[in-house]
Amino acid sequence: MVRPLLPLLPAILISLFSAEATPILNQRGLLEAQTFWDNRDFDWFEKNIPFLDSPDPEINTTYYYRWELVSKRRPRNPRAVQLTPSSSHLLNQKSFG
Repeated sequence: MVRPLLPLLPAILISLFSAEATPILNQRGLLEAQTFWDNRDFDWFEKNIPFLDSPDPEINTTYYYRWELVSKRRPRNPRAVQLTPSSSHLLNQKSFG
């Protein structure tokens, strides 16, 4: 049963990966429904996060609030090195050997 489909495999893979995906959820509407935003860069969110729509509004708020925190910590310049409290300890390494 698998062998007759084998010649079609390249065509199936090309069609899966070349077609632009149409979002099922109203991404902008899900973002605008939240009231806590400091970062209103909704284009970044639409390109970089998986969207969730649950029946519980508190789950939605928690989910998007956590992505809001991630967006605040991302470097604005991708080439810049961002020192955070968790990475600045590397500057003061001592040799104990």
